[in-house]
This record gives sequence, C-alpha cells and structure tokens, in this order.
Amino acid sequence: MTTTKTKPPLLSNTDEPEGGRPPRWTATVWYRSKNAGLVDVVHNFEELYMLHELIELGPCFYCIERIEIRLSTPAPDLTLEKPLHGSREQEGWVQAARRRKSR
Repeated sequence: MTTTKTKPPLLSNTDEPEGGRPPRWTATVWYRSKNAGLVDVVHNFEELYMLHELIELGPCFYCIERIEIRLSTPAPDLTLEKPLHGSREQEGWVQAARRRKSR
C-alpha cells in the first residue's frame, strides 16, 4: 500500500485559505510584453514553495522582469534584532549578517 502526500491547493488571486484569514504571502511578478510594456500579475499563497508552481503555470517565465514577495500581514514591531520568540538561532544569524556587512 502506498500513500502519497498531497500539497494544499494553490490559491487564486481572490481566494482565502480556510478560516477566513488572508494568505500569508503575496508575490507580484512583472512580465515583459512587446505591446503592453511591463505586465504585473499578483499571486496570493500560503507557503513559499507554492510560488514555484504559480510561476510554472503562469505566462512564460523567460519573460519575467522581476518578482517581489511580501508578507501579506507583517508584524509591525518585529525586526531582525527583536526575534519573534527570542530564538538564539535567529540572534546568531543577525550577528553573522552584521559581521559580513562590516567587512
């Protein structure tokens, strides 16, 4: 007997996940067009891996000019210096980033 893991369905530009909350991520993809210049397509999705599938299903990925990914509902007080749960791992990441920047 084999079992297969199924991924959650992709969201369209107007869908919301179960529970009525907004999707976690919003990505805007700009495509080059000969007639219209840059054409932007907005995708809302829950998990970052879903963006890959949305790009593959969309217009020609060779025509992508740029992609911008944003949290749909960012935490206003959260910064790299103030980890969400006081994570030592994240604090270490911030210190390493500072060392790289000062080189």
